Amino acid sequence: MDFKIWILLGSVAGLVLFAIPPIRYILGGIFSALLTPAFLGLLRQIGLWMLWIVKKLFMAHFELLKNFVTPRKVLFPSLEDEDPYKL
Repeated sequence: MDFKIWILLGSVAGLVLFAIPPIRYILGGIFSALLTPAFLGLLRQIGLWMLWIVKKLFMAHFELLKNFVTPRKVLFPSLEDEDPYKL
């Protein structure tokens, strides 16, 4: 209950601050100078992380498919030796 009140008060205070033109101009400068580059940097890092995850997923699937189509004799060369006494 207390958390909802703080969110409501913060939202009302933000609306009041943005309703006054000089304060809106100052806050707009702060947002464009500080928060926008930080937000874009965060989006870039998230995008790179998502691409890394997709790359790892495709590499794992490719490895699995490669192991499905590769003959056992290539994966395990010791299977070619049919002499049971040879070590």
